[in-house]
Amino acid sequence: MRILCTLILLVSFLALISIASHASGDDKETEFHKRNFFLNSAIGRLQGQVPSYWVKQVKSKTAEWQSTQTEKNWVRATDTVTFTATKYRVDSDVTIMTRPNSGATIKYQTVGQRERGERPTTTKGLTTCVENMPIGKYYIWAERKGKPTSIMSHAYVIVKPTEEVKIDEDID
Repeated sequence: MRILCTLILLVSFLALISIASHASGDDKETEFHKRNFFLNSAIGRLQGQVPSYWVKQVKSKTAEWQSTQTEKNWVRATDTVTFTATKYRVDSDVTIMTRPNSGATIKYQTVGQRERGERPTTTKGLTTCVENMPIGKYYIWAERKGKPTSIMSHAYVIVKPTEEVKIDEDID
């Protein structure tokens, strides 16, 4: 009887490990698809607006990232998108709103800028504001009195000619 109970516990434990590892695999797959969607959307927006050489550069960096799926190659791919968009003025007018109240300062960084520890950019006005930004993947957050009031780790895809970002603040 003791052996049977031990065996049942062991099988249950192994099943839990299998479920946990499967879930984390799903998370990785979902993140891959989100990143892939961003890069393909950016390529679609750049085509016809920038010289074909630069579209090929973005496609090349995308293929490198897809084959390796390393953070280093992800940053290179997103940097190439934003560099190309900046060089050829492929921008989005991004309306940034904060909830529950307007009047916050907005800061943002590209994925590459965050990785390299570069200072964020501050929008030209307080919320609700419209910021003209080169297409890319950005961390965007709100601050009041120099302190973050929203999640700083949320990344937004900025690809369409106009985008809307709604930031939920945690104001005490």
